[in-house]
Amino acid sequence: LVGTTLCFRRRQWALGAVVCFVASYCLLTAGYPYFAYYSQFLVGLWILLLLCPATRRTVSRLPDDAWNNSLLSLGSVAAGCGTALVCCLSYLREMKLMLAATTDRQGGDWGYGTAHDWSVVDVLGSLIYPPRACTEGWYFFGVSALVLMGLFAWEQLTDRSENALYQRRFLMVVAGLWIILTLITLGESSPLFYVLWKFYPGFSSLRAWSRMNITLLPVLALL
Repeated sequence: LVGTTLCFRRRQWALGAVVCFVASYCLLTAGYPYFAYYSQFLVGLWILLLLCPATRRTVSRLPDDAWNNSLLSLGSVAAGCGTALVCCLSYLREMKLMLAATTDRQGGDWGYGTAHDWSVVDVLGSLIYPPRACTEGWYFFGVSALVLMGLFAWEQLTDRSENALYQRRFLMVVAGLWIILTLITLGESSPLFYVLWKFYPGFSSLRAWSRMNITLLPVLALL
């Protein structure tokens, strides 16, 4: 996330690409493919926040002229992460062959991919009362923080000033990201999960999708 942010900062895109390369290389070779796979959603969310002027003002208080244009920023992120991917191709190929030879890890097994249930009750429990939710999907960060988030949202939604307009746009983006990720974690109860499982590369090889909730923490922390 630091590397991605640097890629968007004016005159720091080269440093950002280097940081993205080092971080991606470490993540890809860490031996646990789940978080490497989830990272594309986490970094994707962060890029969306940096691309949108309303949310970028929340990510950083820097003026608009302190940021690169979108093409240069995205190119530097792609260069750093892509180079790391190329360097790790032989390692990832062997990992893929190993997973293909492991029971149920080759992908395409609906029962395996949806074995860990995560429901709407788990979603609410994870926000308010974690013991009610499956432990693998917890992203509870405290009642105090939740109350402050609610007060902030209420203030911006009832305020009619120009500054509140930007904050409401930020809230809409965050709410949209939360809904999309929540729909993915709901598994077989979600049409979006079915589409990704059917068509998105590598998606059907993993399970316990409630773990992906951890990618929401940096976004919710902005509130």
